[in-house]
Amino acid sequence: PSLTTGQNLCECEFPSRTIVTELDVAFTLGAPRAAYHLRSELEQFPRLPRALMASRQTLDEIPPTALGGTVYNHWLEALIALARPMTNENLPSVLRTELWHDRTMEATLGSWSELRHDMVLIAEEVSLAEACQFPLGFVEPVPELYQSLRLVAERLRPLYNEGGSLENSEISAFFTRFVSTMERLETIAERELAGQPLTEED
Repeated sequence: PSLTTGQNLCECEFPSRTIVTELDVAFTLGAPRAAYHLRSELEQFPRLPRALMASRQTLDEIPPTALGGTVYNHWLEALIALARPMTNENLPSVLRTELWHDRTMEATLGSWSELRHDMVLIAEEVSLAEACQFPLGFVEPVPELYQSLRLVAERLRPLYNEGGSLENSEISAFFTRFVSTMERLETIAERELAGQPLTEED
């Protein structure tokens, strides 16, 4: 079984869980700290521990490159190597801390996300059995981020107002929408930081 495909695990192993999470992937790749962060779900879904252990055991027994020396499989093996915790006592103690293992796990998942993005046309996509578990949405509460992105777009938009080509007009229209979106996100972020409720439209 593979945690990157999801459907069999969602439908058979823990039917009330609707999507494979990034922590499932981290545990399967060999990051034990993922189990710590998954502890509430491991209690909530009794079949989840067995499914995760089966997935990790599969990768332990059948290295990805045993199925073929593809770029995808080599990259996956590199992530498996990175995900394993550092326990060698000859290493500096900081490399054996829980915080360092969390950092390594985040780096592993960041690279795994890029791998999935790059291989989207040749690797099976994650499939959902029922629906998404994500909330309706939450804007990262950093108004300065949206302000800076808006200013960038405002600087770039005039460059495409000249020439009058269809391509330029489409790019200019994109930047106009982008500026408007960033303004709205900035306002939402400010309301979140102030603890104010959002409008129905937002």
